[in-house]
Amino acid sequence: MIITYTSANTRESNLFYYDIMAIRIYLIVPPAPFLSIPNASPHLGVLYLASFLQANYKNIEINILDLFNGYDSGAFEIDYDYYCFTASTPQYLYAKEIMEDLRTKGATGIFVIGGPHATHCYQEAIDDGFNIVVIGEGELALLDIISKKLCEGVIRGTSISDISSIPHPAYDKIDLASYNYSFNSKKIAQIITARGCVYGCNFCLIPSMHDRFRMRTTEDVRREIDILVQKYGITGLYIVDAVFPSEIERTIKICQILREYGLDWVCQTRPEKVNAKLLDIMAEAGCKRISFGLETATDSNLHNINKKATLAQYATVLRATRTAGIRTRFYMIWGLPWDNRETANAFKQLTQNPPDEWHLNTFIPFPGTPYWEKPEKYGIEIVDRNYKHYYHLGRNAKGSIVINNTYCSKEELEVLRDELFTYILNLIPDKRVLYGMEV
Repeated sequence: MIITYTSANTRESNLFYYDIMAIRIYLIVPPAPFLSIPNASPHLGVLYLASFLQANYKNIEINILDLFNGYDSGAFEIDYDYYCFTASTPQYLYAKEIMEDLRTKGATGIFVIGGPHATHCYQEAIDDGFNIVVIGEGELALLDIISKKLCEGVIRGTSISDISSIPHPAYDKIDLASYNYSFNSKKIAQIITARGCVYGCNFCLIPSMHDRFRMRTTEDVRREIDILVQKYGITGLYIVDAVFPSEIERTIKICQILREYGLDWVCQTRPEKVNAKLLDIMAEAGCKRISFGLETATDSNLHNINKKATLAQYATVLRATRTAGIRTRFYMIWGLPWDNRETANAFKQLTQNPPDEWHLNTFIPFPGTPYWEKPEKYGIEIVDRNYKHYYHLGRNAKGSIVINNTYCSKEELEVLRDELFTYILNLIPDKRVLYGMEV
């Protein structure tokens, strides 16, 4: 029997503080062998969970196990009260295997899973043996699980409005030096200045994971940057907000902070979010690259994926960003429901006015997107449901294509993709940038 429960703690700014009996929590990030650099960055969501729980419980031991080097069953301890997993869709089966292995070894704790896949496939996770599934954001949900001693059910996490009240990521729980993030020989850390996204690109899961868009205060961002620089020797940042800049005045304030610390940094945004003046300010503050989610090579495809932007807008912002002296990157997706030989040729036409870097991805109809829920509406047939194949980047962006569309079979889409990627690769002097193997 599944008990659906919504986390009830809704206070916004003050931390709860529970003096409970000592408990042990294992936060586990499953392997991601599909990534080009599996140890590129720690999982910020897990680090936020750790810091939030530490701030709210007096007697708590939290350990983080990031399995970027792969899964060694001998590395696990089996005397934890809670085993908490996060998993994207291609990580889900690894999480399930680890849970089963731990139980075989005698682990008797409560197994909890959250993250994008469990949020959208919660019944599957329950049926597979996880005791508790968390939908959406996890801080308040985990707080309730522990304080109320919940042991089964599906819990819909309540998001925290004032995200500046959440303690900074628990970097003290990991060896930050074991991660391999670099850009221009700078030691890079990721930082999130906002949660959620106000846009609704229908291939993306961010809006469904975060029920509203919220920004941290600039002073809270400053405090985290100071910790990363002073304590961990960070010399560069990757701002991983879905869209940064989001608001001009706030962006200018954050740029002032970044300039004070002399950091190189990169970000990702939309074409309408920057202008020549703001780009100059960002460049002076150390911005070295901006990534834009162009995604596809035709205006009709942009409309179909609900991008709310045009090829002309991207061409304009490409010129403006170059004029400011900032490198450009285009995120591109191949294998959309409308892709065929014609769109592949349109893709090649983009190389006549290319960005500095390409980041090529394979389309996946992820659970939680309309393509998964109603594939027939988009003229696709999902022919591969092995979640380990559901990665859209990494490993040279050549993950499995898992659909037939109206125009092409899976195999035909793969042939066109390989031809297209080879064509672009031959035009790029630095082969690493094609598949986003740098930050």
